Amino acid sequence: MRTEDSNEAWEFARKHVRKGSTIHADEHFSYDDLQGLQELKRVNHSREYETKDGVNTNHVESFFSRIQRAYVGIHHRFSVKYFDWYAAEIAWREDNRRVDNGTQMWSMGHFALSRKTSRNLCGYWEGNKPPDLVWEHGVSPDRA
Repeated sequence: MRTEDSNEAWEFARKHVRKGSTIHADEHFSYDDLQGLQELKRVNHSREYETKDGVNTNHVESFFSRIQRAYVGIHHRFSVKYFDWYAAEIAWREDNRRVDNGTQMWSMGHFALSRKTSRNLCGYWEGNKPPDLVWEHGVSPDRA
């Protein structure tokens, strides 16, 4: 979210969070209204790092930190239009950080060669650009 505003938090959660999900948030007031939308678990960072039952926001904060480092160290700039692709790549890197390079390479080759041609990338240089929203909730980019 661009700002921590309760209207924006509500709209973001309504659009991107599946029904029945549990939202973990910090003590910021902008998340108060989410209580009626989904189950909401809070952690007050001024009192504790993590609640006794394990509620924390550290995973998402760590992921955001990785995105910021990737912006500076890997990509040097992000296009907002393709931001979800950058985030997916960074998530893949995080998920596979303990997998050796050879296995990663074989996996990427296998997945690239065993999938249908991407409608979003085929003809890219000829002007075929993907839509603004590539990853839709529950729909892969090749099926969008």
